[in-house]
Amino acid sequence: MNKMWLNPTYIRSEAAIMQVTYPEEKTYSNETLVLNQSPTPTPWAEQFHQEQQNRISNHASSKPQMVDKLDKRRRENNCNRERGRQRRMREAFNVLRTVIPDYLSEREPGDRLSRIQTLRMAKNYIVMLYEMLEKST
Repeated sequence: MNKMWLNPTYIRSEAAIMQVTYPEEKTYSNETLVLNQSPTPTPWAEQFHQEQQNRISNHASSKPQMVDKLDKRRRENNCNRERGRQRRMREAFNVLRTVIPDYLSEREPGDRLSRIQTLRMAKNYIVMLYEMLEKST
């Protein structure tokens, strides 16, 4: 036996009272509140309930898809940003490698320094240039 429970509805006309099969009446501040506890729900109640369920299921099913699309777009943006950052870092290190003289790095002209080696050599080169300036003055 399927009982249909609806939100409390205020009844104001006789036609509406006929739609409720087994009303339970309660009085609150001079208005009659009728609750439908009918074992056979009225046609409008079934339609309302069905529309409400459809709205809930449509909203619930579309929400994860929207979240997935947003997450995917956010991940793509983050990946693109990180790729751009890595590219700029690589270019900056390549420029720095060209500035450091080969005789300081103790490497063959075709060999490439790692990032940490490049930074250490750049620091040593700056210190050496600074000391040369200090001696000349």
